[in-house]
Amino acid sequence: FTQQITNVKDTSNNRGSADIMTILEDSNGTIWVGSRDGLNNISSFSDHTLKSPIEKKLLSRYIQTLFEDADKNIWIGTTKGLHLYYPKTGKLVYFTKKEGNADSLQSDYINCIIQTSRGKFCLGTYFGGLSLFDSRTGKFKTYTEKDGLCNNNVLGIIEDKEGNLWISTDNGLSILNP
Repeated sequence: FTQQITNVKDTSNNRGSADIMTILEDSNGTIWVGSRDGLNNISSFSDHTLKSPIEKKLLSRYIQTLFEDADKNIWIGTTKGLHLYYPKTGKLVYFTKKEGNADSLQSDYINCIIQTSRGKFCLGTYFGGLSLFDSRTGKFKTYTEKDGLCNNNVLGIIEDKEGNLWISTDNGLSILNP
């Protein structure tokens, strides 16, 4: 039994050289590739990357995280905010930090995104804490060190079967029952 590694190439048949930060396979089989240099897609019937048509609309080409929600929308976390892409309509919505507004993101650098079993969206940010997004109101509730979080650089989030959020940070592990 032999194994083989194949390097993915772009449309010019060149092997990519960008730092790949995140990958996602959506429910349609499209592979989304986020790097420090932009957003690419690979369709289910190709082995080459193509620049995503929505890349030009993003506030930053530095893609930190990608997530598909239960409604098949794509969340794109960048170093300059959060983008929500609705593939059915092509609509792209932006969320950014607004100084002095506690209902907005508290950091534009998005490290990770999950959707809880209750339908809430949780975002880990770079030194902006943990933000929970309520899609009905369009508001964020943010938890930081002031609320007991170990550290404001949230690197990962998972939900356990009791609905608790386990939050990995730069300086330890926190648990939140929202």
